Formats: sequence, structure tokens, C-alpha cells
Amino acid sequence: GNGTYHSHITINSQLIIRIPSDFPLTDEQLCSLPCPILTVIYSLKYRVHLQSDQTVLIHAATGAASQMCIQYCQYIDARVIATARTEEKRRFLREYDGIEHVFNSRDTSFVNDIRQILSQGVDVIVNSLSGNLLKESIKLLAYHGHFVEQGKRDIYHNNNLSMFQLRSDCSFHVIDFISLADHLSPLIQLMLEEANDLFVRRKLRAVEPTVTYEPSQVIEALLRCNSGQVMGKTVFCITSSDQLLNINKNQSNNLLKVVSDDNTIFSSELCNQGTI
Repeated sequence: GNGTYHSHITINSQLIIRIPSDFPLTDEQLCSLPCPILTVIYSLKYRVHLQSDQTVLIHAATGAASQMCIQYCQYIDARVIATARTEEKRRFLREYDGIEHVFNSRDTSFVNDIRQILSQGVDVIVNSLSGNLLKESIKLLAYHGHFVEQGKRDIYHNNNLSMFQLRSDCSFHVIDFISLADHLSPLIQLMLEEANDLFVRRKLRAVEPTVTYEPSQVIEALLRCNSGQVMGKTVFCITSSDQLLNINKNQSNNLLKVVSDDNTIFSSELCNQGTI
């Protein structure tokens, strides 16, 4: 939430649970998971009410939320089919997650490919595509299907969508998890407990790969995240690093008025002892 790079924050106690000492993930793996796994539980359990006999199409399925979505579907024995942009990503989904049917999300060829194996369509579509790819995807909904919109690019661009595609008793869900905590704090805590239990019981595992960067690599890491080639999660390891995080004073004077004389954003004490 807010204050990610602060040494201390004040937060609603309903948004916090204690992690048990025998938790099976590292700190680096764990710190990147609350938003993805809670988005998945909220979407599939509390909005869609996903059942074990249903089929779920997950687009761009190598991202963190999509990987959690795959694992949750497999946990409740729902069938998963997926798309990804590159052959490397499609191979990862086949080999690591055991997904039989993985299609190309660069173009609309996946529509005909899926129709060939599922003539009646799919029960749930978890979408992060935009534009024409979204419009073609929604045509794959089966009767009483659910379209779960997590990307929201078309929403913020105020793009149009044909209501005709929802004619077969279908539902369109816009998932805005960031604002959920402001309105449904008790549900957040309940879902945190559910997620904690699933990890402890080894029903869910960490996102792969979880790539850790030093503070000096922040630009490299963010460029990598925006390249379209990244899989998994990116983590900045600040508290266990020997490096101090510096900024360019000439470029930041209008943005940050409280830089210390040596240009370090975080003190060495915070880097060594703080939790970020």
C-alpha cells in the first residue's frame, strides 16, 4: 500500500496478519505476494465463485497474479488453459505449471485455437489484454460465463465494448484491488488468513522467478519490468544490501526537498536495520 519506501507506516490493523515462523517462503518471495494472491482469491472465490468442473482461460499467464491464478485453479481442480506472448513463456507454462493448452497472445489466433478444443467456450476468462484482443477474447465466454478484467487499460482509456457479447447470461467483473482495502477491510483480513493457510499447507508456492536486485540496479530492474519479456516478480533488496541508494540531485530538486548532503535517500542505519 502507501509508504512502501518508508521506514515506518501506520496501517489499519485489519490489513495485517502474523506470518508463522515455519512459513515456507523467503522474505523476498513473500513480500511480492499479498497483492497478487489476494487479487486472485477475491476474483475467483468471492466474485466468480469458481467451481472445480469449470474451465478458466488465463491471459498473459506468466505474471505474478496469473501464476497465482493458475495455482489457485489447480488447487480447486478447475481446468486451466493459458496464453503468453513468447515461446519461452509458453514453454515455461507447459513445463513448470503443467498446462496442456497454451496459446499465443500476440494476435487473435488463440480464439480459433480454443474454439477447436472447447466449442462451447470457457467459463471464466481472466484478462489483462487490451484493445482488439480483449474484444475477441470475450467472444469465447460460455453460457453464464464470467469475464474478469484485471488489466483495466481499456477502462481508463474509455474504450467501447459490445454488450452483445454478454447476451448469454454473462458477467463482466472489473477488479480494482487497490481500492478494496478502503471499503472491505474485514474481507482483506479474511483473505490474508486464507492465503496464509494455503501457503502453510503447501497448496500454493512462490512466484517463479522472483528476481532480486540491489538498490543501484533500480533503473535496470524497472526497464526490465516494462520490456514485456519479464516473468514472475521483481524485488528490491534494500535492508540486506551493503549499497546506499543515491539519487541525482540535479534531476530531483523539484521532486524531493529532503535529500541529505551526501545524496543518500536512506541512511545506513535504515539500510541495515529497517524493514522495507
